[in-house]
Formats: sequence, C-alpha cells, structure tokens
Amino acid sequence: MSHAGFVATQHLHEYAKIPFNEDDLSISYLPLAHIFEQCNFVFSLATGYAHGFYSGDPLKLLDDIATLKPTFFCSVPRILNRVHGKIIDGVNAAGGFKKWMFNKAVTDKTHNLLNKGVFTSSVYDKVVFKKVRDLFGGNLKYLITASAPISGEVLTFFKVALGIHVYEVYGQTECNGPATLTMAADPTAGHVGGLIPTTKIRLRDVVEMGYLATDNPPRGEI
Repeated sequence: MSHAGFVATQHLHEYAKIPFNEDDLSISYLPLAHIFEQCNFVFSLATGYAHGFYSGDPLKLLDDIATLKPTFFCSVPRILNRVHGKIIDGVNAAGGFKKWMFNKAVTDKTHNLLNKGVFTSSVYDKVVFKKVRDLFGGNLKYLITASAPISGEVLTFFKVALGIHVYEVYGQTECNGPATLTMAADPTAGHVGGLIPTTKIRLRDVVEMGYLATDNPPRGEI
C-alpha cells in the first residue's frame, strides 16, 4: 500500500461531497487488516473526525452504537442484513395495524425516493422510523456499505428508514480500497455507481462467457 494510494482515497468523500468535519464521529469495529477500516482512519486524518471503538464483542455492536451515537458508520452487508431481518421479524410479530402502517410507510417513502429523490417524511420519520434511527444511535448522517454485494431491497429500505443516502462502494485492497461509489442524486439500487476520479477500470473480454468490451453496455472482467 502506498502513501499516494491512501491520499487518493480522499477523493471518494470529496467527490461524493460528504462534508466530514471535527464534529463527526465514527465507530471503529472492522478489523484493522481490512482496507475498509484503514480508509476510515485515513478519512479522519484528513478531515478531523473522531473515532470510538466498540467493546470487542460483535454481538454487542448495536449496544455500542446506541451508546456512542456515531454520525458516520462504515458497514458491511452482513450487518445490515442482520439488522434488517431483526426489524422485519419485529414488524411481523406485531402484526395488525402496526405492520400495515410500517409497510405503507416503506412503500410511500420508496416511491418518493425513486420518483422525487426525497429521503425524508415529516410524518413517517417520527411515527414509524424513529426506532430504526435509534438502533444506529439517532445521529447518523453518513452510511457506507462495502466489501460484498447488498440486495437492492435492503439498501433501499435503509435509505427510507434512516432518511439518508446509503453509499455503496466497490473496490479492493489492491487499489487502496474504493474504486466506485453511488451518488445521492441517483436513488436507484442494484449497482455500485461510477468511478471516483482517481480510479481507472479496464474491462477485459471473456470470450468463452460471451462478455465483450464492445457490448452495449460494455461487459467483461474488471
């Protein structure tokens, strides 16, 4: 890993126009050998936000988050899937009017997000989704998911439940972490966005699979 490579990762939050400052706070729980957590620290060195460290027990991560109340959370799909499953199980157990209201809130906010680019609702955010925001401490402003694919359904759910854009990042250790990210102006899910300015990607033809860079859209091995 080069110093220049880590400096280049700064262009992710600059390109995404994420205005980190010394009032922001991140919870650190991913392994430091993980390039995702390394980038979290590099971002903070450049912008001055603080870190709180989890207790060391992954099963108590949500308790640690509720205590720390971070504004920035680096997540992986496994955690978001677990939280999403816990929420849906609770809604199904409640049943009746609560389940109906929850599903209506998700449907209405998803419609407004996809058609109007609106993340918030003065009614649903207070009545339906406050408990979801409280699971993340109640102060969350920025959430990035990376390291593995996440389903569009789960990603969109957290966008409407938290009332913020959830950035999906694609990359690898060999390129110092981030290579692409999704932008807040594009509310759709199921893709990993476009290149950050310091990255180049080449598509190599995989003829035996029928993937060609000359396809429309271009296809191949990255």
